[in-house]
Amino acid sequence: MATATEYGGAASGTSWTNPTNVNADDAADAVYTIAAKNTTGNELTVSSFGFDASIPAGATINQVDLVVEHYVSTGSGIAHLEQAVRTGGTTGTFQTNSAEPTTATQTTYASIARPGGGSWTRDDLLDATFEVRIRARSGNNATSVDYKGDYARVVVTYTEAPVTTGPGADGCGVW
Repeated sequence: MATATEYGGAASGTSWTNPTNVNADDAADAVYTIAAKNTTGNELTVSSFGFDASIPAGATINQVDLVVEHYVSTGSGIAHLEQAVRTGGTTGTFQTNSAEPTTATQTTYASIARPGGGSWTRDDLLDATFEVRIRARSGNNATSVDYKGDYARVVVTYTEAPVTTGPGADGCGVW
């Protein structure tokens, strides 16, 4: 088995400050502020992960993990940072972290289910198809909270397709 780890190459989100800051592990944050209770913020969309070049054609996808590093400005705001993957126009289940870390904290969401069901394929992970969605959500507290994200990266474990070189490559000697 092999592993491909990629950060997004593009990011956008309404009302997010510096959304492209989630494209690298560099302590530069994308920020979203919520000052009202029971509010879900706008989504930050991270895309262009580059799996087109890092996962060979014909590979079998064994596992997809999402790794994010985030924190909030205060632990008294009932703050939730949520993330989901999207492929082929279908968004999966949002994973919620309600721990309210006030220092940069990495969280791994292992074995993410393929949105829509079934097994992951290489085509699901290509730049034109695959995205990570991040959003902030406040609970029943009106304390203003800054939601900060340093990075979102995706780790894919895969098995390369068997290599064949032509007739008889399977050892049967038939041409």
